[in-house]
Amino acid sequence: MGFGTAKVQANLHLKIVNRNAKKMLNILVSQKSLGKVKFAIGGVFDTKELMPLVKDANEKALVRMDEKIIRKQK
Repeated sequence: MGFGTAKVQANLHLKIVNRNAKKMLNILVSQKSLGKVKFAIGGVFDTKELMPLVKDANEKALVRMDEKIIRKQK
């Protein structure tokens, strides 16, 4: 009936190009938060619950980005 839960997803895109606009590195990472937030069709019940989920998703995405960069260096 319009109620549910949702996770927060962080998307990080790292693109490095040289002076000639040649692509040197291109990495896209998406990670979801561990926790969930309750929502209804009209919006989120408690917006204070969103920031910890945003922080969690961003931290997970940054860790994943580091892993991918290290793998590309090898």
